[in-house]
Amino acid sequence: FVGYKVTGPNAGLWHYEYAVFNMNLDRAIQSFQVFFGFPVPLSNIDFHAPPEEPGWANDGTVGDAGYSSAPWTIDGGTGSALTWSSETFAQNPNANAIRWGTLYNFRFDSSAPPSGSEATIGFFKTGSPVTVAVVAPFMSDATPTATPTATVSPTPTATISPTARRQSLQQRVPLRELLRPRDYIRRQGLVPHPLRARRALVTALGGILAVPSAYFSKCSNSPRRSGERSKTGTPSQRDHWLFM
Repeated sequence: FVGYKVTGPNAGLWHYEYAVFNMNLDRAIQSFQVFFGFPVPLSNIDFHAPPEEPGWANDGTVGDAGYSSAPWTIDGGTGSALTWSSETFAQNPNANAIRWGTLYNFRFDSSAPPSGSEATIGFFKTGSPVTVAVVAPFMSDATPTATPTATVSPTPTATISPTARRQSLQQRVPLRELLRPRDYIRRQGLVPHPLRARRALVTALGGILAVPSAYFSKCSNSPRRSGERSKTGTPSQRDHWLFM
């Protein structure tokens, strides 16, 4: 029989205790191994067994020497398992194996939390080892990676190109309406005054036709109507441009 108990954590440590009881097995038990999977920090590794009686005549031991009370050796190996073991039968037939009617204890502390695992029982005389389910400390060997912080990219401000502006104006003002600007502007209720209407239309045409703004500025400041002549006797340049 195999029992186990885990207590803690106390001061950051878990205490692991295992008990192996041989009720009536003549083969006896020679080793006990707890499997971790990955190396874990261990401390206070210990073992306990009842002392054996000294030998006497015809006590059933080899040479009437009695059974050994030597503590089991501890082997951490590569760190993925921890093994306690007595001498083998070939080394000492009177070794301190777990014989029938006897219970031994195995214990240690670890900062790793408990998780499901298994233990292996090795026999003293004959038979292949067996495994049993137990709880053991577990610690993954994977190094946690930091999650990158998301960065917000600034959204570029949309800019209107001259070409897009001209296309927008063309879509809003049909070409047939530009041929009759006064009627269109008055019908839309935009600028009722004739002079303001002409200036608004000049601004729109300046965006569509890309005519130099200095030219329209000069023309739009003239108060003369269509058909009137300038001081030089020529028709008004603005009226000639808008209504030719």
